[in-house]
Amino acid sequence: MGLQGQDSPPEEKSAVFIDGADAEQAADLLIGVRRAVTELQSIPSVRALLERAPAVLCANTLFERVIVTLVEDSALALQSLHFDGVDPEEQEMVRQLWRAAPPALTHLLVESEVIRRKRAILVVNARRSERTIGGVLGRNVDADCYVAAPVTDGETVIGMVHADRKSSGCAVGQSEVEALWLFCQALSMSLQRAELTARVAFQRDEVRRHMSALDAALDSHGARGARGTALAPMSEMELAAAGVVLAPENRIASLLTARELDVLRLMADGNTNAQIASRLVITEGTVKSHVKHVLRKLRAGNRVEAVSRYLRIAAKDHSML
Repeated sequence: MGLQGQDSPPEEKSAVFIDGADAEQAADLLIGVRRAVTELQSIPSVRALLERAPAVLCANTLFERVIVTLVEDSALALQSLHFDGVDPEEQEMVRQLWRAAPPALTHLLVESEVIRRKRAILVVNARRSERTIGGVLGRNVDADCYVAAPVTDGETVIGMVHADRKSSGCAVGQSEVEALWLFCQALSMSLQRAELTARVAFQRDEVRRHMSALDAALDSHGARGARGTALAPMSEMELAAAGVVLAPENRIASLLTARELDVLRLMADGNTNAQIASRLVITEGTVKSHVKHVLRKLRAGNRVEAVSRYLRIAAKDHSML
């Protein structure tokens, strides 16, 4: 097994030989990546980006097999794949195999170097080692020479893209490493943009929901008179019934991240992990991770206790709305 990375020191040589055909192929590869990146920019959601990225990359470059994964519970969870010229049933078999036993990101797996370096790597002679994806998944993937590159959220590696050219044999090299690295950088930025857009839309919907609840509460008190009319006092119980207390109090906001607050609000509304994942356009595994962090930070033993503490603290500060 061999492992090469973008940050590996170059070997000292007395001369540099450049093959014109290789240089032209490298240029074509980068042009294809540029087309793929342009196509990514038109995809609006995180889920759609993760689903379509493999096919987009294969359609615009010489890569023939592309697999997209996310890091969940210290393993590579399959999100999507595309194999050019491969029967759909065979692709489905690979999906089932991967999902049944996601490769664990231990220090033994070479993909852990992608996490550590935050760079793309080239893996050769992969079938000979159980430290590689080809070795872990065996003949069903049959990957002997491939490139892997990280997908990040800016600072943290959240996933990976694997790519190769199986029908061409071990025909990937430094040009493919650089190309996949550029593609994954663009994919990372597109995912961040889509998540931010989804978060803004979610917050907008939350504001509208709370305003509607507040309007209903004011109507029930006959408080919708002319401007300046004194409002009938509302008890904390009535405010809670109107959904007003769901905005976090300063102490909670200082403990939790913005995404954890989003998850906690939806937990307070009674949503399941699957429903929260659908609403926030993230994976169910990511939701589970956020829930664990919420429980730990609020020192709660379970979801009910976490929501109870959240509502109890938030009810003390209605000015946060």
